[in-house]
Amino acid sequence: MIERRHIEVFLAIVDAGSMSRAADEMRVSQPSISQAVASLERQLGAKVFKRTSTGAALTEIGSRLVEPARAIMDNFDAVARTGSTGSSERARLNITMPSILARHPGIAVISEFIRRHQDVTVRVNDQTSVGGVWEDVVRAKSEIGFTTTPEDASVVTVPLGHHRIKVAFPPNDAPPNDEPLTRQELSALTVVTGLPKGAYTRRILGRALADRELFLRQVVETSHRHTVEDFVLAGVGPALMIAPEADVLAQRGAVVREISPPIDRPFFLIHSKRRLSPAAEHFVAVCRQVCQAEELGSIPSDR
Repeated sequence: MIERRHIEVFLAIVDAGSMSRAADEMRVSQPSISQAVASLERQLGAKVFKRTSTGAALTEIGSRLVEPARAIMDNFDAVARTGSTGSSERARLNITMPSILARHPGIAVISEFIRRHQDVTVRVNDQTSVGGVWEDVVRAKSEIGFTTTPEDASVVTVPLGHHRIKVAFPPNDAPPNDEPLTRQELSALTVVTGLPKGAYTRRILGRALADRELFLRQVVETSHRHTVEDFVLAGVGPALMIAPEADVLAQRGAVVREISPPIDRPFFLIHSKRRLSPAAEHFVAVCRQVCQAEELGSIPSDR
């Protein structure tokens, strides 16, 4: 008979990506993890994992098991919380987002959600690509995903808002006036960028300039995106970034300028079409409220 322990171990490996990391997170020995997997596979009559050079990958059967396994664990958790109000059992909510959206709107939304729902533990998974976010949601590694690209019909897409793109200049290398930069002035810059060539933001910028037969030139192109701010402050060159990042960099000495006409990049929340857990449903509602309140310049209410 398949036991709760088998499901817990299975999902721990899915989330961690390997048996050894799952063992560390569950604070058990790796042989114990391997035994649980072997027992689960005997009960199913099929393999759920195949070993890879980086850990463990799901088989076709394993991929089909993820969604019902998470639903089973949600039901177990709901039953555990039904008994005593003093129970130590906590609901869990897995979210995947790239670091650029973790800063905003991630921090604001998660902080507000935790303020209202202190009985939920939130786990934030990182993905560097839109495809990775989509895969985490489809494979049920996360119930919620944040992305900059509207996804296909296989998931539910919730528009949340837009990030305005600004230009952050080195402290001693900014334009002499406070006027927004035109497209022509933008194309004359040599910028620092950490955006992959196929990234959605770069496509938006490319289209905005291509309309006028202009192009963006790079002085440094780095895959270490977190170093872009340091390159700007070191005087290497300006960088285009979303307003929340640019405003933070301005506090460190950078000079920030608007672009005219404005260039905006949308961001979205995605989730699967299956029924969401109560925690995920509440999170989506809070996310809508917080993002709408920021657009309107007001403070969200939990009433």
